Amino acid sequence: MFHRSTLTADMRDELVSDFMHEFGVSEPTANSVTDLFLATASSMAADQVEPEFQQAITQSHAQGKSWATEFLHAMIDKHGYRATYQHAITTGQDPAAELAREHLLPAAAAAEIVTLLATEAVHFTVDVVCLRGDNVLLIERGWPPHQGSPALPGGGVDPNEYPDEAAARELLEETGVGVSRDDLTFVGLFARPDRDPRGRYISAAYAVTVPADTTARAGSDAAAVQWVPLHAPGELAFDHNEIVHAARQQQLAAHPSGPTGPAAPTSLAEALAQTAAAAEDDAAERAAAAAISIDRSENFLQDPTRWRGHEDGEASFHLAPGVALHYHSTDDERGCRGHHFTLLTSESEAPVTITGVAQIRHHLAALAAGLPVTTIGEDTAAPAGDIPHLHTAP
Repeated sequence: MFHRSTLTADMRDELVSDFMHEFGVSEPTANSVTDLFLATASSMAADQVEPEFQQAITQSHAQGKSWATEFLHAMIDKHGYRATYQHAITTGQDPAAELAREHLLPAAAAAEIVTLLATEAVHFTVDVVCLRGDNVLLIERGWPPHQGSPALPGGGVDPNEYPDEAAARELLEETGVGVSRDDLTFVGLFARPDRDPRGRYISAAYAVTVPADTTARAGSDAAAVQWVPLHAPGELAFDHNEIVHAARQQQLAAHPSGPTGPAAPTSLAEALAQTAAAAEDDAAERAAAAAISIDRSENFLQDPTRWRGHEDGEASFHLAPGVALHYHSTDDERGCRGHHFTLLTSESEAPVTITGVAQIRHHLAALAAGLPVTTIGEDTAAPAGDIPHLHTAP
């Protein structure tokens, strides 16, 4: 196709068909590419046509011609430019220099291809930290990148699919472990620009705990599966070590006393008191998790979408018997929306200003123990822009 010494305008229709077949582009794009190709071929030596033609395509893309983008992507995939770019990124080399060296591209064309690949659409994925006791479930990746490396199960979010639905689906497809989306706990968003050599991939990470007798099997993109110690998972693909660490810190924060639990009761009254305290603590934690999310820094964060629809800027959420979390918003003199949280209890008419989830747990524990709950200062709020972003499950 690229021996062009005898190409003439009479061969245009055949060339259009060749472009459509070889690259899988649309007919309008093939027509535009053919015109440019013939113009390039008619003005220079045959051995210079291909690189100059490719440079002309990248320049057309830089000028905002939509057909050029379609053809560029097709050419990138067919000629292996994407693989070269990804390898260079992974190994810390200059991708433009590697493209020019590996494929004999003009420097301007290589630079434009790098720009195109670096600004591709953002991909939304999920990763799952599946815990069984003190172990975490890993897969062996069956495909590049990082083929053969251990990693967390996960994958792309399908159109019209919630992230937690995708997490449950990917876990089942890759490991055979079935969980409900309601069992998943959000760990955080991981969006470091260089976390995936294929481009910009942003991942929502979830954690889930499964019974001790849960078994896993490799499926889908996984070549193998294994349970490894949570505290020592080894070197994982992508940024999955960071995700596992975040999930472990979240687990430790949720259960600071560890697996030992309270001391054995010495009387029926003590046993009943421990049971009541455990039930109330569990109910409070589940209710709080439904209303808010705790990030890795254990801040109490606010998501405006969680309270959307409350026209008067107020809402209450039942946490435990006689305890409610109250939200209200106000605008300051600059028009910035401020968000306020207070804890209301049946034991006191004075609201308790809440700035951290640890306060909620502290006050619930105090109530369960029959201790007084004190207010904390004046109920003031920070502007919305000062409050870190919170992810809540849909």
